[in-house]
Amino acid sequence: MAGSLSESEAADAAAMQLQQFKLEERRRDKSMMASKERQDAAFKNKLAERQKRRQEQHMIEQDEGHKRELAAKGLLQVKPPTCADEVTFVSVKVKDLTALWESLEAKVVNSSLKVYTDIAQRLSTEYEGYIVSSSIESGPALVAFQTAALGVQWSVILSLALQVELLETSWPVELLQHASCKELVLDSNQDVILFRGLRIQMGIDRGNVQMTNQGKNSVTYAGLAVHRSNALSHAAQGGQILASTEVWKVATQDSVIVKHQANNLGSMKLDGAIKPVEVVELYPLDVSARSKIFGLTCAGCSQPIRPGQEFLKAMGYKWHVDHFCCAQCGNALQGSFIAQGGKPYCEEDFYEMTATKCKGCGKTIKAGFIEALGGLWHPHCFVCQKCRRMPSENDNIYELNSMPYCEACFMAQGQ
Repeated sequence: MAGSLSESEAADAAAMQLQQFKLEERRRDKSMMASKERQDAAFKNKLAERQKRRQEQHMIEQDEGHKRELAAKGLLQVKPPTCADEVTFVSVKVKDLTALWESLEAKVVNSSLKVYTDIAQRLSTEYEGYIVSSSIESGPALVAFQTAALGVQWSVILSLALQVELLETSWPVELLQHASCKELVLDSNQDVILFRGLRIQMGIDRGNVQMTNQGKNSVTYAGLAVHRSNALSHAAQGGQILASTEVWKVATQDSVIVKHQANNLGSMKLDGAIKPVEVVELYPLDVSARSKIFGLTCAGCSQPIRPGQEFLKAMGYKWHVDHFCCAQCGNALQGSFIAQGGKPYCEEDFYEMTATKCKGCGKTIKAGFIEALGGLWHPHCFVCQKCRRMPSENDNIYELNSMPYCEACFMAQGQ
């Protein structure tokens, strides 16, 4: 048959196909082997990296454990930060301390402050914070950290750790009966304790400062960061940590800080300051619900109402003063308002929306009206649509397209 292969040609073609198939199979095997080698290498690299991180973490934990032991024994010495670089400051205040002295026996307050001071001093030293100022009555008031990234992170970790430990420590029964120190639990989960014992206000800021006193056993600092950290702790509520965004940006460059919640409070005007400061509030994750107790949220913009900022209460919500606005015209409601459908309205817009409208001009009827032709009319709007004359009592009114006409104009329309 024409075009058919001989037996020898067919055998050669089959042999070539078989050879090509084997070549392709070898290529696939080599490709799969190379891919497997790459996967194995990547897996080994991941294992090595994971092992390296574990070793580093173990070394850090060993170092921190050693520091804890020395700090607990009072043997760990922390050098004061130099002013060659920025310094980070943690300002600490005991909430309602004067009220505690006025309400409780001195021995109860003293023993409570002793518990707090021991914890605060141990943690400050453990995280290499230099205690700038401290007193027997209120414990560490200002702690300084050298502002390398790790120093900033330690300042935040110290603040979070202090809030947690104060919650878990043992307090005198008399202290826990005071309104400022009593135990409060989360409504939705009674096992979560939000407050218990002394409540600490904390502020964190960083910046360039100067050493003002370099005594034998103490160093003091002066500069904007010192004053702003103090102002932040004054603005904070008991159990709240306020940090400038400059601190927070550096602190979050790494993933060292875990188990926390941070809320951006925006710009805040601090006592005695001219320029506002961008502020973040921090909480240990387990007590992050504190933000709902401290934080007031504006119903208009859903943003926090900052401490010391004016706000008003209306319709069961809290509002920034300039965010409580008429839902219709958008003007701020400084005086009276009317609520309709869960929204506030100024009186003018409310009556404009709900009052009866004139069928002639479409505007609100506020006084007398005429009821005719299936609608209500201002007396001066119920006129003949052609000659614009108001009808008298004896005139006949004719309807055309639901509008009034006098007899003469109506007849003229039909001609």
